[in-house]
Amino acid sequence: MNMLHGRWVRRGSTIIIELPGQSPPERLSFELETSQPTLRRGSSGSAVKTLQARLQALGFDPGPVDGIFGSGTDSAVRAFQRARGLDVDGVVGPQTWAALYASPAPAPSKPASPPPAGSWGRTIHLTVPFYGYQSNDKAGCFRRCTEMAAAVNVRVGGPDVRIQVAVKEDTSGRVTIDPAKAREGVAYIDSQLNAGHPVCVGVSYTDASYNVDDITDHFVLITTRGTDAQRGVYYGYHDPASSHDWLGGDQNTANRFYFTAAGGLYRPASSSAPLGSTPYDVAMVRRNI
Repeated sequence: MNMLHGRWVRRGSTIIIELPGQSPPERLSFELETSQPTLRRGSSGSAVKTLQARLQALGFDPGPVDGIFGSGTDSAVRAFQRARGLDVDGVVGPQTWAALYASPAPAPSKPASPPPAGSWGRTIHLTVPFYGYQSNDKAGCFRRCTEMAAAVNVRVGGPDVRIQVAVKEDTSGRVTIDPAKAREGVAYIDSQLNAGHPVCVGVSYTDASYNVDDITDHFVLITTRGTDAQRGVYYGYHDPASSHDWLGGDQNTANRFYFTAAGGLYRPASSSAPLGSTPYDVAMVRRNI
């Protein structure tokens, strides 16, 4: 058997070998076989469960791990493919399987799940003072957000200038969003951060009717945009539901919104975050005026 010698790299399910001694070097490529079947919307079975569990572990929420390749799994697959720079077709073939089990997983080269409609760009961290709860005022969270923004000469608008992202919530406080409004909200957040302005957003974390939309339960102030290797783009914020900046401030890595498969923003439940026993879902974005 003849042996091939040269520099080789793996790209997804393809092995590429560069043979020395020629200029430019000759390149040969070979497709690897995979033991996993090709999956797409409508597929079902144990392989789909494996796919769903892997997506979930990587921070791309497919919904229930039930072995049914439905709309939630399709959205999560497309979000993963987009984040890893693959063809975004919702089909889990050899390249997508290889990327799912790449070790370590590559950092996303594009915003994750789905990309912001606005002017995504550089990492931003705005220096904004942190003000936590100072009283039992029911409107205290919004007051603290407006005071933090005012400290850097930004005025937060009222409910009449809001971008209403959520259209309803379930009994756990998880929201259903208007995708177009979610894109508008993210675009606005990006534009304001790029201009050096923090943005106040309303979140839902329980089934209650506190605010004008009967969905929003709490307010936080977005001050940061960045990327982490597992979940992609995040928006960090000050959370005034604490008097301690180490817990409520934007330096706490638990205080980050990530994209849902549907295009909304959420903070995963975390014992390291204020009010952290349940997720935050962004319900509205308050424009600055």
